[in-house]
Amino acid sequence: MLAAIIYLAVKYTKFLISSFFKLNTVTWSTAVLCTVLVCAKFADRFPSNWKKAHDNVSLPVNQFETWALLEEGSEMFLPYLVIVIMWQYHLLCKKAA
Repeated sequence: MLAAIIYLAVKYTKFLISSFFKLNTVTWSTAVLCTVLVCAKFADRFPSNWKKAHDNVSLPVNQFETWALLEEGSEMFLPYLVIVIMWQYHLLCKKAA
């Protein structure tokens, strides 16, 4: 799986960068998807990393719940972003035809 991701990243990097600066909507939406994914992963790992870094002292309950809400909310948002990206791609293909 990792090899396939690396292959696709290397193959399409030039196209993605050039289309990003040409304000391609699908590319921008994909960038938002990746950013939300990275932020969700950060929010998921932050409480446990905090506990490891501070001698097993947990975050206060309200802060822990805030991080959990941020992580779960952003993970729930990911499928909607994928649907928007596919819809944008469909509309662009329909417009080109």
